[in-house]
Order: sequence, then C-alpha cells, then structure tokens
Amino acid sequence: DGQIDSTMSCPINSFRRKRKGWPNFVTRSRVMDGASKLLDDCGSLTVIVKVQLFQEVETDFVPRNTLDFVKLFDEANGITADEFTSSTFDTADVKLSVDGEIIRAHSLILKMASPFLASLCQDSEGEEDEIIPIVGVRPPVFRTLLRHVYGGVTPVDAWNADAEDEEPNILASPSMELLDAANRYGVLSLKILAETKVSSDISVANASDLILYADSKDAALLKERVVDYFCTHAEEIRRHPSFQKVRESTKILDQLLEALLSKRSFRSHSPNSNDQAYGSMSVNLLRKKLNERKLDYDGSREI
Repeated sequence: DGQIDSTMSCPINSFRRKRKGWPNFVTRSRVMDGASKLLDDCGSLTVIVKVQLFQEVETDFVPRNTLDFVKLFDEANGITADEFTSSTFDTADVKLSVDGEIIRAHSLILKMASPFLASLCQDSEGEEDEIIPIVGVRPPVFRTLLRHVYGGVTPVDAWNADAEDEEPNILASPSMELLDAANRYGVLSLKILAETKVSSDISVANASDLILYADSKDAALLKERVVDYFCTHAEEIRRHPSFQKVRESTKILDQLLEALLSKRSFRSHSPNSNDQAYGSMSVNLLRKKLNERKLDYDGSREI
C-alpha cells in the first residue's frame, strides 16, 4: 500500500563521465519498516521506472558568407530601385551568358567566393568582350546563386515549389536546382544551405532518388539524412517502385544495410571538444569541427 514518488534526471553525457549513483535515495531501514508498507506479503519490493529520453536538437551548420557586395551586383545588372551609375556598371569586368541572358559580375569577388567560377573568368582574361557561357542552370537560379556569392540572403520563395504542384518532383524543385547549381559551380556555403533545405522534404516517394543523387554529387549531409530516414521507413521505401533504382547499386545497398545494423540513431551530435570519435559523428558536427580548425568541410566523413 505504501508508495514513494521520486523524480531523477540524468545530465547529458553523464555516463561518459562515469558517474555512479544518485543523491536521491531511500534508506534500507525505511524500506524494511512495516509501517511504510513498501514490501508485499512475500517481502518483495516493487519498483516502477518510467524513462524518458531527451535527445539534443541538432542545429544545422551553414557557413556564413561574410561578403556584403550584393548592392554592387544589383547595380552592375541594373536591378536596383535607383538608376545605377555608369562607374559601377564599368567595374563589372565579367560577362556571363545564361541561356542567352547576359549577367555581369566582378572577377575579384568571384575569386573570393567561387574559385570554380573565377577559373572560368581567368580563361578569358585579356579579351574585353569575351562572354562566358554558363550551362546547366536557368537564369533566375544562377542570379540567386550569384547574389549569394555577393553576400545576399536567399529569399524564401527561391526555395519553394509552385503552390499549384500537388506532388512536385523533388529533383526538379527550386531547392534542388539551387543545390545542383551550387555544387556544379563550387559555391560551398550555398550547397550546404541547399542540402539542409532539400533534406527537410525527404519522403518515402523521393528517398530513393535523393540518396542516388546525394551519392553522385558528394552531398554528404543530404545523403546522411536520407539514410537516417531509410532506417525508420525501410519497409515502405523498399516497397516503393523507385527503390528498384537503388537495388542496382551494390554500394548503396551495402551502406543502407550497415546503417540498419549499426543503430545510426545513436550518432554523436554533441559538440564535445574532447570527442574524437569521427566515425560516429554526424556530418553536421564533423563539418563544424573542421570549420573550427579552418579545414575543408566539404565532402563526406572520410578525412
């Protein structure tokens, strides 16, 4: 008939610090005391334990572009509210042709934020009227990419599909277009940001397509999150027709099986400065640590 209610909480990583025992306890004499009525007729003590697990919420690591030249880009392309000056227009020394549309840029800024784009410009140095063709991307997507290069904020509507699309194809979505363009032209900060956007739209219907894409483009964060999604929706994904394409890749099948067997949900997300278990770190945390050490944080966990 007796009952003792007690609440105890476990600090994060307390078991890693090898803590044993808790200050909140009941004495043996109280348990054995018949007046407490804690023991049944057979002298047994019943303990009811309710466990609630709290997992840390992982914040996305997105490298910050510290440049602040977006006004310069807008003026060079005549898209500011005020009439741009000829002096600003003349400072743009690069002409890029995207599907027939000319977009002006500055080679110095491209060198600072996109070495690959800068290398395209170097090939045309000395040719004043040279126009550099940009392929594989639509003009509005490339303008958004360049505004990011110049330090501009990517507007919310640039990520979103048309509201009229009831079941939009994730591979043709605006967020995927930006991810593909950022990966193609080496804008790493936009690539990582786009990975976080695309990974928020993973579903049973598109998981197979996304893991194949992420694997082919070295989109490490996106691939990790698709794999994690697979671990909790394996049966549904396996029955979906799109999974047939995954079956053709022995490498990806092996990685999915390994993830299922290794309990990926216990991956480390905590930024413990002494944690060197790189194999169990999330891509997000690994990138944070590489960034802290001023190392390249692109690619996969293989460093």
